[in-house]
Amino acid sequence: MDLTPDSAAAQPDRRLNGWKEIAAHFGRGVRTVQRWEKELGMPVRRVAGARNDSVTASVRELDAWWTDTLQKSNGLPEALQDGEATERPVEQPDVADDAHPEASRSRWTWQRLLPAIVIVAMLVAAAAWGLWPVKNPARAALEHGKVHVYAEDGTFLWEAPTGVLGAEYGGEALNALLVRDLEGDGSNEVLIGLGGTETSPGRLFCFEANGRQRFVHHLNRVVRFGDQDFRGPWNLHLATTTDITGRRGTILWVAFNHYNYFTTVLQRLDSRGKVLGEYWSDGNIADVKAFVSNGKARILVGAANNDFRSASLAVLDPDFTGATAPARQHEFTCQGCPASHPPVFLVFPTTDVERIQECESAPKIIVSDGRGISILLRHDAGQALGHVANGHTTYTFDANLEPLHAEREPSFKMVYDELFAAKKVDHPFGAAEQASAWPMIRWNGRDFEPLRPR
Repeated sequence: MDLTPDSAAAQPDRRLNGWKEIAAHFGRGVRTVQRWEKELGMPVRRVAGARNDSVTASVRELDAWWTDTLQKSNGLPEALQDGEATERPVEQPDVADDAHPEASRSRWTWQRLLPAIVIVAMLVAAAAWGLWPVKNPARAALEHGKVHVYAEDGTFLWEAPTGVLGAEYGGEALNALLVRDLEGDGSNEVLIGLGGTETSPGRLFCFEANGRQRFVHHLNRVVRFGDQDFRGPWNLHLATTTDITGRRGTILWVAFNHYNYFTTVLQRLDSRGKVLGEYWSDGNIADVKAFVSNGKARILVGAANNDFRSASLAVLDPDFTGATAPARQHEFTCQGCPASHPPVFLVFPTTDVERIQECESAPKIIVSDGRGISILLRHDAGQALGHVANGHTTYTFDANLEPLHAEREPSFKMVYDELFAAKKVDHPFGAAEQASAWPMIRWNGRDFEPLRPR
């Protein structure tokens, strides 16, 4: 990037609003750029009538100031950072060229080389201090066993360091690869979720826009379901984010499940990796979505349900701190988990596909812009048939999350008829299978009760 004043002036100007955008432009922290404004005269403008810390700045003016400051000081002015004054170089009197022709030619050569030397010094100083404006990551991809990060224009930015990710990197599943603006400040973070192995836990890595590691998060917990303690290893099988209109930043979610058993937890993290909330489930969490209707935001969590050999839908407040899925059977009841249950907890009916295999179904949540939601249940008959065979059922709900309709999809009929041909069930698909989509089961705060469309 050319930082000469002529180049900066040729670029279209853009306005930055607030200290965070200014800091992101330089790839530094807010306190650093505030110090530059105070001690180095970085050009910002106070917003009239707003708070004292409300400022704006011109990208063109910032880049011109940046170039001028480094050129004047031949690099980053350390003395000014400490609040000291920088002495100006004493000017030497000119010497007649004809008196010293060799010196004249030497001085002419240095005059030609000086701008290039200054630019190189600027680049070295900026790189050494990490002050160079960083391009924003827009995409990450797994290529040749490495995670590569790219800008929006396709420019390669950096590679996730193998030494940071650990020796197991490459030998475990890459279960999450996200580029998100977690803080709503215009600077994207890169999230890498490694599943883990039989001996090592799954881990979620967060890198800043410049490739610097911000945090690594894993689960180290002993939890009891029924009479059994589960100590891990806890594998990361899901990392995702949700955005809610009118709410600054993105909510980060990560789900861990026990390597060999059903126990699963969904954690809500802040942008620095701190756990803000936990939801414990007796089955793998398959999907997390935000839903806003009638001005109220809710978090929808779809999971397998071992208690009923089916699937569940939990509805949580976006700022919840702790909740646990209710259960009928002692072995699927968490001991010592948060005592509160989700305000809405629904269980979908079990089908013959789940009964003959003693397995659960997996839900996918589809949100319809505040008008309602659909739940697509996947019924996996692969264990019984010996090959990939998925049937589906779709449930629709209104804006108040009341059930409206259920439909066995053609894929469900095909799988069911294949089970009949293989003598796994005693009859082909018919009206009884369509009718068996009801009733659902709802937790009323004390017990489970049947639920049908109104």
